[in-house]
Amino acid sequence: MQTRFRSAGIGSLLVLAIGIVAAQQAPPAVAPLIEQKFETDAGMWTALGTSGKVSITHDAAHVKEGKSALQFDYAVNKGELNALVLPTPNGGLTKMQSMHFWIRSDYPTTFAVSMQEKDGGRYASTFSVPGNAWQEVRLDSSDFILGEEKDDPKDPDGKLDLDKVEGFGLADYGQLFAQSDDVNLQTLLRVQKGAHAFWLDDFSVSSEGITPAPAADAKERLLDNSSRPQISWIPLGETKLTVATGKPLVGPGLKADYHQAPGKATGFVKRFARGTLKGMDHLSFSAAATKPTKLVVQFEQIGGGKYRNIVDVPGNSELKDMVLPFAGFEIADDSGDRNGNFTPTDVTQIIIIDASGLVDGADTDNTFWLSKLRVGPK
Repeated sequence: MQTRFRSAGIGSLLVLAIGIVAAQQAPPAVAPLIEQKFETDAGMWTALGTSGKVSITHDAAHVKEGKSALQFDYAVNKGELNALVLPTPNGGLTKMQSMHFWIRSDYPTTFAVSMQEKDGGRYASTFSVPGNAWQEVRLDSSDFILGEEKDDPKDPDGKLDLDKVEGFGLADYGQLFAQSDDVNLQTLLRVQKGAHAFWLDDFSVSSEGITPAPAADAKERLLDNSSRPQISWIPLGETKLTVATGKPLVGPGLKADYHQAPGKATGFVKRFARGTLKGMDHLSFSAAATKPTKLVVQFEQIGGGKYRNIVDVPGNSELKDMVLPFAGFEIADDSGDRNGNFTPTDVTQIIIIDASGLVDGADTDNTFWLSKLRVGPK
């Protein structure tokens, strides 16, 4: 399954936009804390791209708080890339520890918030939205991941230097997927071409960070912070993802609703920083499903290496705790690394796939729950 996500196209557009706006407007120094409610104007937010347009809407259906919200109109088509950007010159983000905003899209998709360092790397954080509903987003500075694809700029020190960030942008990831000629890939990634819009309200940047959710063991590392309001996974196919609490889970987690279909697989993807698995020995999580589920857990490395483990999750919403040693992960058939050298330090992505339709020919609706996704040492 070809599911490697590249951010170079969107990231390059955001870099260009930030540079152009900063050069044209020469704004006054930006305060360390930013708060924008868009009641009178769009501030310094601007659009770049072949069809991007920024405006203020007073339509109550597209306003979260107050009487107005920012509206961004754009198109998802091959050959087009559009981004909403905000320049922050003069070290305006130096004291940033977190950001908060509400966003509403006219269709279900994935968004990327990107920050570019001057003479440095490009960092991004992704999240999915349900479509036609307001989604709250809370991002910590630690959520931003360095882009390390071949077209991404190199970063001298490999860490986000907020004092060097010249601005950030917000873009629909679907635009990047629309550049592919692979129709099956576009279907898998839910690309909907044509005119689109999203709305932004109550945007703020804070010098206070977000308290991370604690792991059960201090030596473990959480791969999914389920305490956030937004979904940090990218859904595949017709999968509907929501934040879940209560039974069958113990604590917060992820809920996926979809249809198991013969000959088809469905699932969801999460990116994280390279080095997250350094010194770790195993993956563990809790899972449940309404129907028996053939679960494929796949790690993907920088360079295209793919390694997977296959486990069974019983039906009847029975919660099962899983521990998967890294030694048990085998090379995938479509891996770009044919030497079979699984290197946890180089892993940057995990994919959870329900292969019941492919393996067993299952043809039924299913609800799958996932929580406490973490890695740990020996």
